[in-house]
Amino acid sequence: MLNDSVFVFWLTFFHHVMPHMNILFNQLQKRKTELAQVKTAIDNFEKCIVDVRNKIDDIINEAKSICTEPQGNKGDDVVIAVTITELPH
Repeated sequence: MLNDSVFVFWLTFFHHVMPHMNILFNQLQKRKTELAQVKTAIDNFEKCIVDVRNKIDDIINEAKSICTEPQGNKGDDVVIAVTITELPH
């Protein structure tokens, strides 16, 4: 599986996203949470996800450096590019 560039891309992508999801989850699970705290937590999460989106080229390069697949296969690069362009803004 670590030779599959698409799998490695998504693994790397979620490696960057999941810490922010964990922080949001922990903030929303507090017993006493005010509405203003929820809004702040969600705003911070959205800001972090936008930062991840802006660094998508770095994430792709990181995934390519991890992948041990021979570099001659260009088909997976197209799949990754199509997936990224379909992300909502």
